[in-house]
This record gives sequence, structure tokens and C-alpha cells, in this order.
Amino acid sequence: MLGWSNTTSGYRLAMERLIGHLPNDRELNELFIPGVSFHFSYEEVLAQEHYLFDGYHPAKVKNHLSLDALKACIIPLDQASLFEAIIPEALKARCFYLPYHQEGLIEWIDTVYRFLVNLEMVD
Repeated sequence: MLGWSNTTSGYRLAMERLIGHLPNDRELNELFIPGVSFHFSYEEVLAQEHYLFDGYHPAKVKNHLSLDALKACIIPLDQASLFEAIIPEALKARCFYLPYHQEGLIEWIDTVYRFLVNLEMVD
């Protein structure tokens, strides 16, 4: 499933999976842990061979979404050492490390979205 880059749903779901329950306000603010996110052009997702519309998500791609279409991979800067050595050379130019200062989910989403806008990836 794919979501919009300016919404909280993906990060909320990742946080829920990490902690094993629905996150409360404190867990979405001062205890929030951002994860890695992958960002694609909506038009390119729609053009994927296995794209489908389920009536709920903005887009779904069944079985396989090629990373050739990846526009940006956002990684929290403090997690850089976990990823730098394993990112394929072909993807490194599309991976970006952003600082996170415990500002919480909403501010993190805003930071990521502003960065993507500056990349001219989104309107």
C-alpha cells in the first residue's frame, strides 16, 4: 500500500508495528521514532504493471514495485550508519539523510514533505 507524502498514516503504522499497540499522544510526540520512507511519483505508480485501486488507499501495487521508479528514500540521519553500507550504488543518489530532533510525528512529516517539495518531487 502507498500513501501520500504529506500524511501521517505510514509513519503511524510503522510506529504501531514497532511498539505493538496503537501509539498514544506521547508516543507520537516526544517518544516518536521515525523510520525509513520511500517516495514515488504518483503518476509513475499508476503506470506500474501491477497497480490496482482498492477504493481506500491512494494506490496499491500488487507483488512488486520496482525501485527504479523511486524518487527519494528518506532516512533519519541518526540511522545513517545502519544503511549506508547496504544501499545499492544505483540508489545512493536518491537516498537522503534528514536530522531528527525529537520534534514528534507532525513536525517530522512537515520536514520530510518540505524536503520533497524542494526536490521538486511534489507540488
